[in-house]
Amino acid sequence: MLEKQLKWAAILAVFAIAAAAAATSASSAPKAASGKVACDAIPNKAPDDAGGLLAKMNLPKAILHDYTGWNHPITASSWANWKPKHKPPYKVAVVWTATDNPFNSYFLTMVQKDLKQNKLVNKNLIVTTAPSEQAISTQVQQYNAAVQQKPDLIITAPLSAPALEPDVEAAGKAGIPTVSVFNPIDTPYALTVDRNTYENATDVASKMVDALGGQGNILEVNGTPSSSTAVDSQTAWRTIFNDCPGIKIVGGVYGFFSTALAKVMVLQWLSTHSTKVDGVMETAAMGQGIQQAFLQAGGTMPVLGLIQLEKSNAAYWTENASKGYTMAADVGGAESYANLTVQTAVRTLAGQGPKINLLIWRLPVVTGSTLKNYTNSSWTVNTPGAVEDKHATWWTNKDIARFFNHPNLLAGTAYNNANKAG
Repeated sequence: MLEKQLKWAAILAVFAIAAAAAATSASSAPKAASGKVACDAIPNKAPDDAGGLLAKMNLPKAILHDYTGWNHPITASSWANWKPKHKPPYKVAVVWTATDNPFNSYFLTMVQKDLKQNKLVNKNLIVTTAPSEQAISTQVQQYNAAVQQKPDLIITAPLSAPALEPDVEAAGKAGIPTVSVFNPIDTPYALTVDRNTYENATDVASKMVDALGGQGNILEVNGTPSSSTAVDSQTAWRTIFNDCPGIKIVGGVYGFFSTALAKVMVLQWLSTHSTKVDGVMETAAMGQGIQQAFLQAGGTMPVLGLIQLEKSNAAYWTENASKGYTMAADVGGAESYANLTVQTAVRTLAGQGPKINLLIWRLPVVTGSTLKNYTNSSWTVNTPGAVEDKHATWWTNKDIARFFNHPNLLAGTAYNNANKAG
């Protein structure tokens, strides 16, 4: 399968990117081209909420802020007053992405575990996985095959949200809700559970600019061309880089959210370019592969900008911090993400009625001073897996309840988890 992925990746792998750059004075902070915004400042963009739905929900400022810069339309949910037509247990179909990186694999494991521990679902599951990150048509077929089995709800990680959207709408009109993760499906028939791509990417890019002192060459390692997460992340981090005259984007590759492919494609880029790389910005789940590539190539490890810090990265950072090395990273593991996904699904099955189509939250930022709180002395540069965020940063049951019309309908929603659903 890796050979097929590499063949596909070879077609799309290396995309040349040139960014105009001008020298900045070492004695002054970098400025935006307009001269109005410091280049490491994150623009406070309003979310795409034409109907003012967030304001009507009376959300706390912290949660409201989690929607900053969100560029997918916020709409009223089609499931606001829905509940299944029969008694539990309910059938749930999980139509998953490829499991060729530790995060996706562990996420799927946690989703299945949490659903099986829930009284509304128990072991009534249908599970399929895509053979690769490029198997969009296959995943669409898997989704429709799941619909034919008449589940009460579907959880999916779309390889391409636009490709799946018509089928999600068709399933919705047939009375089957879809909970989407990773890639937002822009329809009221889908409930998207996601991290705030804009805030995560700009947070990391801003920290990278600070670490580089406003000067440096950046290599981009993006996910897949079909992923809105990849496209939105790149657009977001460039709002920071493009405002820094001393920052130059010198090239990029597609890593297809795969540890192995990210390593191969970064090594290929390094072997064909002599340009010094000061920083690497990635979409997610590819940090270990990127780090392995630079370790194999030799030379200086660049500042890694990681929207998802991995254990191998945390180990390298910890080992080299005393030498002045640093990374720029957010942290968000599969456990918290799976927890919120399952809570959204079971609350919907319980008839709680989601108010809007998007449940979005922001990942915590890791700094040199907080790294010790997220690392483990047993980890090495070869340890796989993402670093988990602390329970203190997860949404509470009270937070989640704000997104539902009937949060008092708790019967059957609890499951045996450290952060129970109800």
